[in-house]
Amino acid sequence: MKWIIVLFLVFSFAATRQIQAERIITFPLMPTSAFRKALVASIRLSGASVTYQKLSLQLARLDYLRYHSAAHVFGATVYQLLGNRGIVVCDDRFVFGCFHGFSIVAVKDKGVAAIPKLIAACRGQTGKARGSCLHGIGHGLGEYFGPDRLDEQFDLCASVDKGNAEKGCPGGVIMQYFEYYSRVSMGPPSVELAYRPFDRAKPYGPCPILRAKFQRVCYFTLPGWWWNVIAADASAVADLCQRIENIQHRDSCFEGSGVMIAQQTKDNREETVRLCHMMSAVEAERRCRSAAAAEFWLHPESHQKAFTVCEGLSSTEEKKCLHDAHIVENN
Repeated sequence: MKWIIVLFLVFSFAATRQIQAERIITFPLMPTSAFRKALVASIRLSGASVTYQKLSLQLARLDYLRYHSAAHVFGATVYQLLGNRGIVVCDDRFVFGCFHGFSIVAVKDKGVAAIPKLIAACRGQTGKARGSCLHGIGHGLGEYFGPDRLDEQFDLCASVDKGNAEKGCPGGVIMQYFEYYSRVSMGPPSVELAYRPFDRAKPYGPCPILRAKFQRVCYFTLPGWWWNVIAADASAVADLCQRIENIQHRDSCFEGSGVMIAQQTKDNREETVRLCHMMSAVEAERRCRSAAAAEFWLHPESHQKAFTVCEGLSSTEEKKCLHDAHIVENN
């Protein structure tokens, strides 16, 4: 993606080289290099947290590719300016884009030696690393090792991440395999998103030949890849999921469809329900909706909508949907 739609405009006087004012505007086209320079100036003036909050207001207006890509550049820039300690600025918004960009550049900079320090930074004051932060480390490993050393990457993940594979380090590794940012670097980052080409003879990529414990996370990731390389068509995605023989892997595929749909619709409840309804069976639709509801729940502004994603199913299926989404109210 040669251009990023959005964002910052920083005014400065060349004579003094001091930034005298900063404001965020909607700007139709800004080259990535100019965007990065604006981020650097804003972070130095206002701090990374303030810059991220202001940036977030603009990213919320964009589609998935643009907001996720821009968050990548922000995360990479934060690492370049603040080092490992800057990871505390990142959060779950924009499909973990800040974590992705940050970790990709950190691992590219320091190699595997970066991982212990990243883990420590992920833990922060709580002592427990968040899945989204570990997921970003998986992306960093994927970029560093490339697509031909998946087993090695998964082994490194297993040594640091015992939690949810889809949301954690292994999910980042396999996502980086399918959807990779080959031009995010230590220099001025660009965010040309490249998708691995689709091979009709191998529609499930490496998933069938991975070690058994990593196959589910691979099938979970497939819908996002298909959506972007074949067609943005929920029925086509559903058909490919339905053809998977292993029931657990098929279920993971439908759950991955729900996450992908929620991300593509930006937590639009009606569109999410419509697309999940295109899954091929009642249980498939329920799994899609449940995973979508859980994705909604990641964003505080969508908490109330998350409960409505399961509405309209039969009473039994709705209860299962909410239960599997892990968002049932405690009162």
